[in-house]
Amino acid sequence: MGGGEVTRIDVGGSFSSTAPLKFGDIDVGGTVSLEKGGVGGGIDVGGRFESRGNLNFERIDVGGTVEITGNGEGDSVDIGGHLEVSGDLILKRDLDIGGKARVGGNLKLQSLDVGGLIEAGQIEAQDKVEVGGRITTVRGTKAGTIDLGSRSEASGVLIGNRVRIGERARVEDVYAESATLEEGVRARNLYLHEGRIESRCRIAGEVLYMDNLETDSDVEFAKSPVKTEQLPKPPI
Repeated sequence: MGGGEVTRIDVGGSFSSTAPLKFGDIDVGGTVSLEKGGVGGGIDVGGRFESRGNLNFERIDVGGTVEITGNGEGDSVDIGGHLEVSGDLILKRDLDIGGKARVGGNLKLQSLDVGGLIEAGQIEAQDKVEVGGRITTVRGTKAGTIDLGSRSEASGVLIGNRVRIGERARVEDVYAESATLEEGVRARNLYLHEGRIESRCRIAGEVLYMDNLETDSDVEFAKSPVKTEQLPKPPI
C-alpha cells in the first residue's frame, strides 16, 4: 500500500505501507511494516509490527514483537512480548512490561510497571515506577515513588521522593527524600533526607543523610554514614 488513510487493518498474513499511514486500529496476527511511520489508534500485535519512522498511537498491546525506528508517542503500552524503540517513547499514561522493552532514548510517562526487563537511556515517571524484574538505564530513573520488589535489580541511579527497595534486591546509587532498604539489599551510594536500612544490607559506597537514619545492628557499611546539612544534587 502507498500510504493514505484506512479505518481498520486486520492482518493475519502480511501488510506493508511504503508511505506514511493514518489508521484507526490495527490487529496484527502476521506481519505489518510501515516504511515511513504513521498515526493511528489501537495496535494489537500477536505477530510482528514494524514502523520505520515516527509512530503516533493511542494504545499498543504487544504479545509478539514491535519495532519502532524513530520516536513513539501515545497513550499506553502493554508488553507481554518484545518492544524496541530506537528513539524516545512518550506516553500519557502507563507502560506495563511482562516481557522485554528497549528504548534507545528517553522514556517519559505517568507510571511504569516492570515484571520483565526494561532498558532505556533515561526514565522519567510523573507518578510511580514499580519493578519486579530488571531495570537498566544509562542516565537514571526518576519518579515520585520508586518501588522495587524482592530480588529485583536496578542498574543506573534511582531518584525519587519515596523509594522502597525490597528484600535482596540489587541497586546502585539512590537519591531520595525518604528511603527504605529491606533485608539483604545490596546498594552502592545512598543520599537521603531520611531512611531506614534493615538487617543484612550491604552498602558498598557512602551514605549521606540530612534528617534521620535508622539502621539495624548487622548492616555492613564500607564507610560510616555521615549526617550532613547538604546533599549532592541528583545527576538528572
